[in-house]
Amino acid sequence: METNRTTEVTRQLMDNLKNTVNTTVRSLLRIMPELKLRSPSS
Repeated sequence: METNRTTEVTRQLMDNLKNTVNTTVRSLLRIMPELKLRSPSS
């Protein structure tokens, strides 16, 4: 039972991490074009 609970907690942590990474990547993708436009070099 204990290992089962540990597995469940680990899965939740991984899901949270995945969601955070996805959100960060989306934000970066949204920001990147603006940064490219702002920079003088094409």
